[in-house]
Amino acid sequence: VEATKILDTGVENLMYLFVYNLTDTLQALFRIGGSLYRMYLICPELANVILLTMPLRFGIAFFYYKKYPYLLSDKAFSLYSAVYNLPMQAIQNILLVKCFSTEKKEHKEYVKVRTELSEYEINCNVMPWYVKLVTESITQGINIYQTYRGGKMVFNGQMSPGDLSMFHMYTTTLTDTVSSMQANFGDLYRMYSESLKTLNLLEASLKIKSKRQSQNLKK
Repeated sequence: VEATKILDTGVENLMYLFVYNLTDTLQALFRIGGSLYRMYLICPELANVILLTMPLRFGIAFFYYKKYPYLLSDKAFSLYSAVYNLPMQAIQNILLVKCFSTEKKEHKEYVKVRTELSEYEINCNVMPWYVKLVTESITQGINIYQTYRGGKMVFNGQMSPGDLSMFHMYTTTLTDTVSSMQANFGDLYRMYSESLKTLNLLEASLKIKSKRQSQNLKK
């Protein structure tokens, strides 16, 4: 049953990942590349500053989603299952719990798992706002530096006001595209993780040559 569920969701995620998200990602990369190309034609100095900050923005998003992928991850499911099963097992075995006086131990285990689940939920729900705050602060810092340095270059005759206005326009296009990609990064990482399970399951199934081997198939 679990393998069938993995295959059903995995195939759907693979199709969505490669058909829809891959297309959107390629379009976004073309917009980023085109914007950077035009920005380098106008002012390489300002374009270098923006280019150097892009790995930082994507790095922050990558490390966050790698640590806290989503609320429906395997870790979340295991924590939800433990929070549900621990009290149910204690109730079903209430006579044994009373006999060995393990009430405090059962309660301690439940509190530990519930606390871990609460922390995970908080991080999954709150941390994206911190990521957005950091990335938007980077964007605003770029805009401030760009306005200051670009205005100084216009004042010194190194750049025309029209070129600075065009540079601002391309910068806005680039930062909006990067922000959009970051917003979809969590979904992409989730679909990639679930699709990887499907591929691993298919690879493992090809190695099965007997019914006995299928019983040892890892989920």
